[in-house]
Formats: sequence, C-alpha cells, structure tokens
Amino acid sequence: VNANSANSIAVCIIDYALGSDNRPFIILTIEQSINKVFAALELIKNGQVVDETGNLYGWCTVPSLVNSVWQSVLAVLGVAHYDEAHNLVTGCGSSVDSDEPKRKPKTQNYIKWINTLFKKSIFWTATVVKNKVDAGYDMRNEEVFGKVIAVVHPGTAIAHGYTVPP
Repeated sequence: VNANSANSIAVCIIDYALGSDNRPFIILTIEQSINKVFAALELIKNGQVVDETGNLYGWCTVPSLVNSVWQSVLAVLGVAHYDEAHNLVTGCGSSVDSDEPKRKPKTQNYIKWINTLFKKSIFWTATVVKNKVDAGYDMRNEEVFGKVIAVVHPGTAIAHGYTVPP
C-alpha cells in the first residue's frame, strides 16, 4: 500500500490489524517517510485517527476501544525494514567544522520505541556511517541498530549476482 500521510498509514495498519489477512505484516520505509510511520503509530495509540471527512473514528472516543485497537495493532507488527538506513543517523553537518555531527536524536528515539513494538527491525545499508565525533549517533549504536548480522562486500555481491557493478 502506498499511503501518503500519517493518518492514511494509520488507517492501513488498522485495517490490516482488524482484518482477516494472515500474511505477515511488514513495513518498509526510508528516512524521508519514516516520521510518517512514527506519527501513524502514535495516532493509533492515542486514538486520533480520522476518516476521510476529518472526523474521529468512533472507536477513538472510547478509551477501552482505543486500547483494544492498539493491542490488535501490536499483535501484527512483525518486521520493520529500514532501507538506506545510513540516512537515519548523523552525518557531517554543513558547518565550517566538518567534524560537527548533524544529530538526529528524535529519529533515534523513535527507532528505539519502534524496536520495542516490532518483533524484528532490520536496517539495510551499503554505506555504514561512523561519526568521528560521537559514536552514540552512528550505526555502531547497538541500542538503536542492534548487532551487525551480515556484511557483504560489494565485490562478493557482484560476483554472486546479487547486485551489478556501478
């Protein structure tokens, strides 16, 4: 499903969670849209999801139903895939001091929260980001990104046909 707002993503998640589809539920996101996923989950958790006319869904007005819907959502959250995950961490800022980190603490805090909701989070990148100034804001931060489970060198990937050369 291609949803373009936090609310439309929330509606898709709820429809799946309350529906009869038994296929695994997977979210695949990139850095530019990840905040919409975070916001969608918060809308569901807080009972703030609106219909196409802008009115709250009926279940949003009953705390016990909000909790029930949230629990149904939690039950289906399987795997979150983060493509181009190096964009989720700091890079060098555009300031005079090129070692000054451009931190994304809000994003990293949301990722930590998401990691508690999903059964598994997988971060994909071909560009591991290591910050010279603050390792807490790079891909070595296991609290955010977990342990490295595989490293495939470009030459190996090309030789096995997993990717093409540049």
